[in-house]
Amino acid sequence: MRVDGALVAAGEPGAYASFFYDRIDPLTNLGSYAHRPAMTFECGADDDHVPAEGALRFQRALADVYGETWARVRVNLHPGVSHAAVPAMMDACVAWFRQHS
Repeated sequence: MRVDGALVAAGEPGAYASFFYDRIDPLTNLGSYAHRPAMTFECGADDDHVPAEGALRFQRALADVYGETWARVRVNLHPGVSHAAVPAMMDACVAWFRQHS
């Protein structure tokens, strides 16, 4: 995580956090996505709190799981948007899920 461009130390996880990380962290449990759900990540291109690189890394990691259906995972960057939700993000989500439902 970053605040004003500076990396914030994460610290050490407690037992409770480790429990959830081990069982549901998306990057370490890629097999959970074997049913290849349609997913879109609507990211502020200028977000330094939750950078889009995390979503892009997840998308790349799912390439083998999704195979030919790789386009069911989309990372949509919104230029000029930092750590905020803007109406264009919600509009894009709704359109994406209508297309894939």
